[in-house]
Amino acid sequence: MNNLTLKMILKIREWDEELEKQRYIYILSNMKTLEDQINYMEKRLQKISDEKKEVFTPEELHYLYSEIQYLFRKIEESRDLLNKIEEELEKQREIYEESIKERKKIEKLKEKLEINLRKEREKTEEKIISNLLSVRQRSI
Repeated sequence: MNNLTLKMILKIREWDEELEKQRYIYILSNMKTLEDQINYMEKRLQKISDEKKEVFTPEELHYLYSEIQYLFRKIEESRDLLNKIEEELEKQREIYEESIKERKKIEKLKEKLEINLRKEREKTEEKIISNLLSVRQRSI
């Protein structure tokens, strides 16, 4: 594997990491939106419970009952979705961490390759100098 190939692989890994970051941020923003919705529905539910009347008409009772059912159902759905998002968030975090580990491995491999190339170049230069000196010695 040559240095250029490793640089290209490293660049691709960086792009992958950036994509994973963007996915992570997107999931976090969705999660925040969902939490805000849950809070809003809980406030609506609290508002309903704070309304205290002595006597309710059947229509008002029906409306209150329907509203409470709707809010409970929505809160439950939202919490389920929030749990799924949290699971996905954890998966994304793990993927991102793996991506970072992979990039570090590639960087180490690249560094080793560069060191080996440098050593080989030095050896080659030493051989060339040695050969030149020996040729000069013979020619003298």
